[in-house]
Amino acid sequence: MNGKRRFDGCLRVVFYGGLMASVLEVAGAEWTWFGGTQRAMPVSLADFKDVGVRSQWTLTDEGEHTWDFGLGTDVSVCQVASPTVWQSLTGRFGVSSRFQFDSASFDLWAADFRGGGAWGLRHGPMAYELSFLHESSHLGDEVQERSERPRFDYNVNTFRLSTSRSWNEHLRTYAGLDGQPWAVPDKLLSYGFLLGVEATALPPFRRGFVAVESQFWEWRSFEPDATAQIGLFIGSRDKGGARAAARAYLEFRSGRVRLGQFFSETERSIAIGLATHW
Repeated sequence: MNGKRRFDGCLRVVFYGGLMASVLEVAGAEWTWFGGTQRAMPVSLADFKDVGVRSQWTLTDEGEHTWDFGLGTDVSVCQVASPTVWQSLTGRFGVSSRFQFDSASFDLWAADFRGGGAWGLRHGPMAYELSFLHESSHLGDEVQERSERPRFDYNVNTFRLSTSRSWNEHLRTYAGLDGQPWAVPDKLLSYGFLLGVEATALPPFRRGFVAVESQFWEWRSFEPDATAQIGLFIGSRDKGGARAAARAYLEFRSGRVRLGQFFSETERSIAIGLATHW
């Protein structure tokens, strides 16, 4: 409970501080309504549930061969640009799922649906975002029909306060503070944090990248959910640099299964994947 109060206090301080700073920047700024999918906070390469299209083929430590597919997007409501600050208010939506290749009928394990919104601010090398997402998870029909595991209600509401710094064009670090003040099951009424780093413009041909992200939750006694990716950007390059929207990667993960219906289970996995974002 004390942790939740500390989280709420930090959230209020940063939110109202950011709100005051943004109000000062609005005078004389350029406003754009429903301008696309842009947002202030860069997309996380290692977070499977961030926006974009992600498709990966995974081998778990239980010997299961699965296909993990995720789709999500931001929908810009408003963008405000001043000489020093760029702000965005967006809706955010997505779905994530897992199918098992080596099963009788390409079984769907579960599908997670999420929706919410975010307010972000970018100033020089720094970016800040306050987001809210509601997520519900639904067990696959084949799994239910065989009574392999019970279906239960899974609904979580997550607030995240995050910040990102670009140290140069090709190195970024980021961190976030999470709180789940409303959640079913009750075990997930908790708080946590995340840390991440991304390095791009690596060999070969300045198209390589490495991305590492870890999440830590109080309800898991802060055991890390760690993801590491190494890969290549493919397709056209942005302004002659190394980053492009499309990428291919090899992923190593140790931590919770990334599906709400399996939230209490852990796995170690290796995957190859393709992803893009806009």
